[in-house]
Amino acid sequence: GIYGKDKLLIPVEELKDRIEFLRGYK
Repeated sequence: GIYGKDKLLIPVEELKDRIEFLRGYK
């Protein structure tokens, strides 16, 4: 997902994408 898209409302897909990004980045 894209950071800053929806700060107040974060879709599940955005959250999963964010977790995957963190795992891949690490």
